[in-house]
Amino acid sequence: MTSSSSPATAVLLHRAFANASGGSPVLGRVRTAAAESCRSADAEKFGVKISGDVSLDHHSAYERSRTVADGRAKGVGYLMRKNRIAQFEGQGTFIDPHTMQVRLRDGEATLSFRSCIIATGATVKLLPGTTLGKRVVTFEEQILSDSLPSSLIIAGAGAVGVEFAYLLRSYGVEVTLVEFLGRIAPLEDEEVSAELTKRFKRQGIRVLTSARVESIEEAADRVRAVVRQGDEPQVLEAERVLQATGFQPRTAG
Repeated sequence: MTSSSSPATAVLLHRAFANASGGSPVLGRVRTAAAESCRSADAEKFGVKISGDVSLDHHSAYERSRTVADGRAKGVGYLMRKNRIAQFEGQGTFIDPHTMQVRLRDGEATLSFRSCIIATGATVKLLPGTTLGKRVVTFEEQILSDSLPSSLIIAGAGAVGVEFAYLLRSYGVEVTLVEFLGRIAPLEDEEVSAELTKRFKRQGIRVLTSARVESIEEAADRVRAVVRQGDEPQVLEAERVLQATGFQPRTAG
């Protein structure tokens, strides 16, 4: 199969990533978790009065998040087709400066083009000497999981780390947040970090700053993380570890 890029533009999509990424899955759960936070903390201060029991159903929130994410991915696909943009779902390899071979699920395609924009996105940066596994995950595996761990260690307290700490604690998960620098949300103003720390501790989140995760050992039913805070290392155990230490360009392949 041969395709020319003119007049349409050839676009390579990784459908699994398109469904998993973006803000919609997290936002769907955040809205649900916010109801519990409002009920249990400052509801009346904001003029919100709730009578009766309020409970959270993670599975329902998860199902809705997948529906929203799938709908948005399909919506993007529709806009591509509407604007006569050809889509190829597969892995591409440059043959020469103006030709790409794409390995599809059911064959191959050869694309010819005048110019090509490489926009392969980013991958999660893992801690040195660690690998992902069943109990050592990134934000993507956690979003796509329809179950919650009873306990979680989050390595990294940037935007992703603090979001998941708040969210999963709202669902009752025992959360330990570990940050290498001296405060959580280190790229925000110091006042923001201080307020978040106060709120997180009030919510029951264990916060460790100026702490380094030295190793992660995955067992059959638990994960052990050696964390050094000051001179003495300590061993933390949880059902799962979420690595949230930042991103790096996707260059492999």
